[in-house]
Amino acid sequence: MSDISLVDQSTTETASALPAISLAMIVAECDVDTMLAALESAKPYVCEIVVAIDPSSTAALAIARDFGCTIVEYTWDANFSNARNAAVERCTGDWILSLDADEIIQVDSVKELLIQLSIAPALYSIRVYSNQGDGHSVINDTTRLFPNRPTIRYKNRLHETPTDSEDSLAALLCTHLHITHAGYTAESIEKGQKVARNLGMLQEMLIEQPLNPQLRLYVAQSLHDDGNIDSAADWLRLCMHFCRIHAMSSSQYCYDQAAADLLSILSTATHYAQGVVEARAICAWREPTHPAFHINLSNCQLNCGDFYAAMASAVKAKQYRGANLQQTDQAAVTWLPDMLLGMCHSNLEQWTEAVTCYTRALAFNPTHHKERVEELLAAAQNMLY
Repeated sequence: MSDISLVDQSTTETASALPAISLAMIVAECDVDTMLAALESAKPYVCEIVVAIDPSSTAALAIARDFGCTIVEYTWDANFSNARNAAVERCTGDWILSLDADEIIQVDSVKELLIQLSIAPALYSIRVYSNQGDGHSVINDTTRLFPNRPTIRYKNRLHETPTDSEDSLAALLCTHLHITHAGYTAESIEKGQKVARNLGMLQEMLIEQPLNPQLRLYVAQSLHDDGNIDSAADWLRLCMHFCRIHAMSSSQYCYDQAAADLLSILSTATHYAQGVVEARAICAWREPTHPAFHINLSNCQLNCGDFYAAMASAVKAKQYRGANLQQTDQAAVTWLPDMLLGMCHSNLEQWTEAVTCYTRALAFNPTHHKERVEELLAAAQNMLY
């Protein structure tokens, strides 16, 4: 049992009631500005912190030592699974929590977390909110909490995932934890040279797995992060093509994410008519259930003057809010569908309906777009009254 006695703000239960949880982390020199906050966020809930770190990362190594971490010296070999497994293999707790050095973990309820962990061992995903700057945050559920067993180790060089070789554990979402991630702002990506690093690893993985559509999705997302929009769009089309020709059930989420990302690129680039055409081809094989696909399709249709079609797409986005997703922008599952519906009603001079939609959108507190929605609402109210 952990001997930490810090009281969680959301409950009178103490963190010492939790089973022994080991934090496993990999750290590089580029993490020196964020790793201390990450370590502090996890400290109340874990019995030990094991850090795999390249010995050349002198400043990060000093921080880890001062914090009392167990140090595993690991020479970087362009393989995230190898690095994570080096830390995992030194953990002694009953459970292992995996956290990046630019992430903050928050326990919403120690009491409820204790209940969930005591019911059954599982590969638990935790919801990660990745800050992309300018008020945008992307949601992603990733496996981060799992029993300490020799049969559970990470696989894949990049976008690594802990896998149970005995396939005996269920995959569940841990609803009493969440993580905020700062590593995907433009500044963080450039500082860590993540695009070049990721593309190099992905090229090696494509040699090993040439038919894997998921790898093409990752290439596209890395190119998009680097500003290579046209190349990213081409890789997204390739990804969907490989999903179609293999017709693998496991590729459903990959297809939907690629479709959403492609429509996002076309919508952002104001290629609205092209977006509508490509969406028809995408839906001819299978309609995606990702809300962001329908959000961006709605925006394309709205800008093409097809207001009723845009309304139908926005309604579908709302229907798919609860879909099981790899990634989604928070805006896509909250306020954007209602804002687009309001804009459609405004263009059709349906002012009562427009006011209702803008009011619903504002109820979700749409961050940096709040002023824009308020302006639209005020304009609709003026026309109504």
